[in-house]
Amino acid sequence: MLPSVVHRYRHYALVVIEVVLRGRLGGGLMLTWRHIEIGTGASLRSLRRWCAAFLMNALHWLSAVWAVLAVAMPSTPMLDVHGAVGDVAQRLLDSSATLAHWLNPKDAVDAALRVMWCWGWNMGIGRLV
Repeated sequence: MLPSVVHRYRHYALVVIEVVLRGRLGGGLMLTWRHIEIGTGASLRSLRRWCAAFLMNALHWLSAVWAVLAVAMPSTPMLDVHGAVGDVAQRLLDSSATLAHWLNPKDAVDAALRVMWCWGWNMGIGRLV
């Protein structure tokens, strides 16, 4: 049993991985690799590997997240097929906050991806990163 801040099979805390993904793939100002490397202390190789793994698995995870949200919160705007279309990574990051809030409102504010990763592992949909 691992504490919630540790991600299975990773040497870095989930908060570090989440900072990297949101900084590099999140909407708005995209941080440079160097800036993220200095800020997190992780190697450039690890940063790129995390982002590549996230992008490779994002569509699969997005489908699973939306399937749960469609049942749990069917009126959420992000499920509108006529809504704004963004890239899969950004839509997954946005959806993760909604799912995390539904799953665990107390921790969702600062830990959306961490809550989602624990949920995904338990749902058997595999690793996101």
